[in-house]
Amino acid sequence: MKTKVLLLVFFLFATFSFAQRAGQGYVIYKDSTKTYGYVRLKGNKVIFKNTAKGKTRKLNYKDLLGVTFNPNGKELQYDYVKITSRRKPQLLRKIISGEISLYEKTTTQFLGDFQSQSNPNPNQKTSVSYIEYYIKKKDALQGHPYVVKNFDMFDQNFTQIVNRYFSDCPDLILKVEAGEYRIEDYQRVVEFYNKNCLY
Repeated sequence: MKTKVLLLVFFLFATFSFAQRAGQGYVIYKDSTKTYGYVRLKGNKVIFKNTAKGKTRKLNYKDLLGVTFNPNGKELQYDYVKITSRRKPQLLRKIISGEISLYEKTTTQFLGDFQSQSNPNPNQKTSVSYIEYYIKKKDALQGHPYVVKNFDMFDQNFTQIVNRYFSDCPDLILKVEAGEYRIEDYQRVVEFYNKNCLY
């Protein structure tokens, strides 16, 4: 029974994830021109068609700045961002835009074949997903790791992170050190910086 429940949860998660990565929208080329069509994200690549029955093209960071599209009526923006931990620019979803932009990347890892109480089938692969958040200043050449969310939990020292990347905003650092902002408020921290720390 537990195995069936786990399979259902994984199926629903996979279906939701796919729905969030496909829709009609624009690809944005390196010269900032845009083309409207059908967009689907596959790993770090963009699958694009001008029309539903048009020719499929595979695009990547060499071709594009990013994409915008509307799965389920909600506009999403993904940019190719050079980050310190990867050799090639990564396609990251933009959460906040401003002097400091906030991006997220969801990664699913398959842990291989194993048998346990929750997974009695030794031939069934088990997977875990986690979300990496990155921040990038407007004129910076690359983004930096911010926080990682794993099983809805964080295990980073948030005060150190804020001191490292928001050192030019003493008011924000004081709020974090006083406990007014915690690691769960990672988005509010970026919003506060963009609104109050641009001297």
